[in-house]
Amino acid sequence: MKLITKTICSVALVAASMQVAIASDTTWDFNSNNNAMDYSYNTSYNTYAYYGNNLSDSQNGQTIKVTGYSDTYERQGDDLIQSTFVMNNSYGLLSYNQNGGYDEEHTTDNIGNRNDTDMLFFEFSDAVSLTSLEMGWVESDSDISIAAFSSMPTLSGSTWSDVASNAVFTTSFSDVGSGILNLSSIVTEAKYWLIGAYHRAFGGENWSDNNDGFKLLALTTHLQDEPPSDVPAPATALMAALMGLVLYRRRKA
Repeated sequence: MKLITKTICSVALVAASMQVAIASDTTWDFNSNNNAMDYSYNTSYNTYAYYGNNLSDSQNGQTIKVTGYSDTYERQGDDLIQSTFVMNNSYGLLSYNQNGGYDEEHTTDNIGNRNDTDMLFFEFSDAVSLTSLEMGWVESDSDISIAAFSSMPTLSGSTWSDVASNAVFTTSFSDVGSGILNLSSIVTEAKYWLIGAYHRAFGGENWSDNNDGFKLLALTTHLQDEPPSDVPAPATALMAALMGLVLYRRRKA
């Protein structure tokens, strides 16, 4: 009888373990020394034809694609979004927008006479939440904005206000210094994320702008696998058989 009881407990523990969701963290390294990152081109950054490029990487069975955008095109008083040229150096990701010249910084920023706001767009193969990010370099003021989307947003030709209104989550962080920023308070899961220089459309409306810039060195994401909806059939059948045996033994006793 003791043997049967122990067996039932063991099967129950196995079945319960199959119900537990599997969770894992992945850290995406954007340092230029990370040879795993692939560019969508093979030329210098000052060639106009390569605005709209992307960087990609894969690990732990997941993939990531990074593209850049900035509200550089002015039409009827609105600053409309265009693609940028995204690249990485030893300090991490940076973005060159299409205004170029004096107004263009060597960062992802909102600095310049036109106050163009650069953003990095991340497309993941699976829905993830954000655990943390690491800045490799920041301006003296480094407010940032973050947004998540349930589907691929329309970026080119939109305004940042349009984009924010279609997000499922938005937030901003003020004065992010170099090093790691904990994002565990963000519980939203999404395949599409936007991280960029601060823009008031995403929150923090009273903060200063035109002085924020950074280079993103790393991003850690959290993948939560869904547990199975039912105990697998073999485990269920074994438990039923063992319970039947116990009842039979009790009746004989």
